Amino acid sequence: MPPNNSDNLRSRNLALFKRTSEHLYQRLMEVEESSSAEENAPPAEDRIRKISRLTGYLADIARLDTYTFQFLKTAREQARDEGIAFFETPRTAESYVLVILGVGDGTELLSLVDRTKPHFVVIVESNISAMWRTINGFDWQSLFQALHEQKAKVQFLFESEADAISASLWRIIRRFNPCCADGLTVAAIDYPELTPKILNNLHDEAFLIGANLGFFYDELLMLSNTYRNFTGKRRHIFRRQPDIDPGLPAFVVGSGPSLDWALPAIRQHAENAVIISAGSALRPLLKGD
Repeated sequence: MPPNNSDNLRSRNLALFKRTSEHLYQRLMEVEESSSAEENAPPAEDRIRKISRLTGYLADIARLDTYTFQFLKTAREQARDEGIAFFETPRTAESYVLVILGVGDGTELLSLVDRTKPHFVVIVESNISAMWRTINGFDWQSLFQALHEQKAKVQFLFESEADAISASLWRIIRRFNPCCADGLTVAAIDYPELTPKILNNLHDEAFLIGANLGFFYDELLMLSNTYRNFTGKRRHIFRRQPDIDPGLPAFVVGSGPSLDWALPAIRQHAENAVIISAGSALRPLLKGD
């Protein structure tokens, strides 16, 4: 007897996940196609329970670290001087990042991608039985093809607790592209109990997406200075002399959060110590002289 359409669809979906998401494929293979799998799956939904947008998270920039705060403050002032306005709400339904809570029966996934035209999609589904149900009734290849045409990437998240989901989402988005977190779209197909908590967490923790981005500047400056030091005509390489006691302590100063309260002590002992500036600490040291 030839295989039916459901068998063909399941085979194609499993082959797709084996190529694109080995972890998901292995989890699906552990699920036996049985009545128990269907019973454990949440009720199939062909509708979206809730769509929410996160916007304007940079409004509370006072919660950021000092250097990121100053960078964003300066950027806003320059934009204002040049007549560049920032919209308080999204102007279109398009969203760089799309988060989907639950897969339902799969029928809404394509419409969400078509509506938001995302560049990055995170699908949250902790119930592997729900995923198993979709491989028998939803053509995942059509979704992957639509994402491929938009040059978008997709990632699956298998957390089940609201706090873990929101924390993982921010880590994923920060790693992928933190600049595009503003306007994030969250579509809840399932998880009606967890959705309010997840949305509250994402809103309350949004400032973390931009926190400490100033470290990137520190790294660039450090590499630039190192290159100049090694290629310059006046370069000096200090080699350790273990038998020589200089008789002075050395302060190796980095540009961390503790530098502000450490400056008075550094200033007090500056005449009796060797002060070594590391990274981007030179400017605050000179200003604090």
